[in-house]
Amino acid sequence: MSGIMETRVKAIWAGLAVLAAGAGGAALAAGQAAPTMDKAAIEKMETRQSREAIAANRQLIETPYPGAETGNPKGDVTLVVFFDFACPYCRQGHADVQKLIAADPKLRVVYRDFPVLSPASEEAAMAALSAADQGRYMRFHNAMFESPGKVGRERTLGIARGVGLDEARTTAEL
Repeated sequence: MSGIMETRVKAIWAGLAVLAAGAGGAALAAGQAAPTMDKAAIEKMETRQSREAIAANRQLIETPYPGAETGNPKGDVTLVVFFDFACPYCRQGHADVQKLIAADPKLRVVYRDFPVLSPASEEAAMAALSAADQGRYMRFHNAMFESPGKVGRERTLGIARGVGLDEARTTAEL
């Protein structure tokens, strides 16, 4: 994920924390009980802020790392897939995304690596970007999700070799 987007997402959550802490702190300073927000009000505020963040960053979100997209490049709908190669839910969802691509010739899919689960996730994400630079992103991406095994350096490099990446270049870019 782009450093800018990561910074903005963190800023939204930090802003919510500051707002909540500020309201509670002001009430305590005034000798009052901290105000409470019901779950529905919090969810409504989060939804509104999420929509605003997405709208403000739509172009950045929908612009892929060169080569990290599939489907129809001029599609009328863009699906942005955030994933971590180490995520079992992402692995399961991969098949569903493939079905969507096959079913809709007007679908454009942009992939956004979101390597948060482990250092091995970060290495796999860097290998994927190396694959994109070498014109083999989808081969690498599909192989990572469709082959068995836990994400790790040896598996990542084995898949890189298997899809025809320049292993020395990919290793250097990790």
